[in-house]
Formats: sequence, C-alpha cells, structure tokens
Amino acid sequence: MSKQILIVILVIILVILLMPLKLQIIRNNEYDKKGKRKNDINLYFFNLLSLRFDLDEFINKISKVKEKNIYIILNQLKNNIKFIKKHKRYIKTFLKIVPVKKVTILYETKNPIIGVGCWNTIYIMKNIMNDLFENVNNEYYNVQMLDNVNTNIKFEFVCTIRVFYFIYAFIINIIKKLRKGSVFYGKPSNKRFISNFNG
Repeated sequence: MSKQILIVILVIILVILLMPLKLQIIRNNEYDKKGKRKNDINLYFFNLLSLRFDLDEFINKISKVKEKNIYIILNQLKNNIKFIKKHKRYIKTFLKIVPVKKVTILYETKNPIIGVGCWNTIYIMKNIMNDLFENVNNEYYNVQMLDNVNTNIKFEFVCTIRVFYFIYAFIINIIKKLRKGSVFYGKPSNKRFISNFNG
C-alpha cells in the first residue's frame, strides 16, 4: 500500500472522527398527518449540504411493535433505565464535553396556577441542563399567559456531537477506573502507616 493511499485513509478517518453532527430535538406548531403536534429529532450531517436524518421516524420504524400494550411499554422503559444505570458514568462524561448551541423552553397557558407550576418545572430543567452539560449557550425560558389556549409546551434543543467525543469519554472513564482502583488499594496501607506513626 502506497503512502498516498495511507494518507487518504488517515484523512478520511480524521474527517469521520471530527466531523460535527448537529442534533436537534424540537416541538413547535407543526402537526403530523394524524393532527397531533410533531416532536422531531433531527440529525444534520453537513451544514453546507443540509443532509437531514429524521432520527425519531427511524427509531419508530425499527422499534415498531404490532401490539403495544402496557407490559411491552413498561418492559422497554425498564430496559432503558437499566442501560442508563449501567453506563451512567460514561454518559455523564460524554454529555460534559458536548457543547449545547441552543435551549428553548416555552409554555403557553391561560391558568395562572398552572403558569406558576410551569415556572417551577423550567427552574428544575434549567438546573438539570447546567448539571449535565458544561457548555450551554443561547438559553431561553418563558411562560406566556394567553386567552383561549390549552396548556402547551414548545421546546428546542440543539447540540453538536462528534464521533471523537464517544472515544474520548470511553478513554476518560477507563483512566478514572484505573485511578480509582489504585487509590482504593492504597488506603489500607496508608491507614496502617498513620496508626503506627501515632502510637
């Protein structure tokens, strides 16, 4: 294999690792064919070419079950919770390095009491966002009091992810586990040393 081919392969690998992917989770005034408000999860591969991948439709197709009863839904929820618990440290490390470009949460309601509850949920969600993500930009939170409107929420979440982030988070977690193991095994000898020194 010539050096030129190796260089081309390396360049392709670097492009794949460092290529920014824009993830957008949005709920606005658009409705689907059934008349329900749309919740879209979009993945944009190239900003210049505007290549869009409808992630939520893809997930719905591959996870489509003919008989969606309560037991199947609860089982799926249980498996998701197990997965998050198992990989909690990895997920937290990954999210810390993901830059958030935009966060919008907008409630619409006509009930003042519900409006107060909406502000409380906004406060909670804002704290969760700042806890999970290190770099959060362009935040907008509001509750609009409108006449003749049912309580509704609009939101938009945009972040940039790269394949490199997954690898980086994996390496960081391995290093943390190795350090934790060395500290754990070092504790007993330190305690014995201190007790002998004191008495």
